[in-house]
Amino acid sequence: MRRIGYVLGTRPEVIRSARLLHLMAADTEIETTVINTGQHYDDNMLGSFLRELDVPHISVDLEVGSQDPVDQTAAVLRGVGNVLRDEPVDCLCVFGDTNSTLGAALAAVKLRTPLVHIEAGCRSYDMAMPEEVNRRLVDHISDLLLPVSELAAQTLRDERVPGHLTIVGDPQFDVFSQQPHPDIRHEDRRFGLITLHRPENADDPSRLTQILEQIAGARVEPAIEWVFPVHPRTAASLASVPDSIRVSGPLGYTDLLKLLFSSRVCVTDSGGLQKEAFWARVPCVTVRRTTEWMETVDAGANELAQPDENLATAVVTASTRELPITYANPYGDGDASSRIVSVLKEWQP
Repeated sequence: MRRIGYVLGTRPEVIRSARLLHLMAADTEIETTVINTGQHYDDNMLGSFLRELDVPHISVDLEVGSQDPVDQTAAVLRGVGNVLRDEPVDCLCVFGDTNSTLGAALAAVKLRTPLVHIEAGCRSYDMAMPEEVNRRLVDHISDLLLPVSELAAQTLRDERVPGHLTIVGDPQFDVFSQQPHPDIRHEDRRFGLITLHRPENADDPSRLTQILEQIAGARVEPAIEWVFPVHPRTAASLASVPDSIRVSGPLGYTDLLKLLFSSRVCVTDSGGLQKEAFWARVPCVTVRRTTEWMETVDAGANELAQPDENLATAVVTASTRELPITYANPYGDGDASSRIVSVLKEWQP
């Protein structure tokens, strides 16, 4: 029996882990301890996604909640460390680049628990992003690294990370592939989807207003019906919204994908939504200077833009563009979760 610890704590981690956790729970050769750090604690941000995606039983809930990043990471380190002392595991899996990821990874290393990093090797090369710092640190202390693409794997090789490396594909694509994919003609897509939550975009009310005004001012025919599901972080800075943008609360995963498939363009700063737009064949404009998902930019499906430079122009261009339907998916074939389970069972730390 292989005892595996698995850490999640944010909405993206829940979405990307859902299929993998189902397979692990169904495997009679694996005993899984699922640790929810509670980094995202609002029901709209975490609880509803756990229910919607039917994530298997949470073994431990640390309830770290909203804190200063230093205190939050320390609380995760302490909490996960206590769990590992009480319930030792053969390895601990962490996902991506959150404070939960880093805190849990440090706990594993300090307690000499073999560490597995899923979605390893992603790089934006912007050290001002907390996620970039987290993912780099975790990569270099992990024993097993599971990148989602060849580009991510090559990054790890170039950085000479000491851990064992296996390309598995993207478990987020596994989850996306299992959702209904409506066949909506490009000319029938009347919506535009907006999501913004990065600190550089969401914490400054004047910048947030500038972004929304440029999106609303992008002249496209026929006119786009903009929908803006607001992240709790963003809501605190939302001063005014142009009349052409409809604001809603956070959407569930299925509802968000329905809106995405009905959209002519997606304007976002979310890493996960960049890929989902890519897979849905919806042109994407990313309100950032860099992205860890350069494969989407290289394919011509995603453009980086800034409100003080080219945002409005990028929105117009993306809104009037039909993507080719033949570009290859560099993130695997929808079976990454099965590969991860096999690797975890066969790997000898």
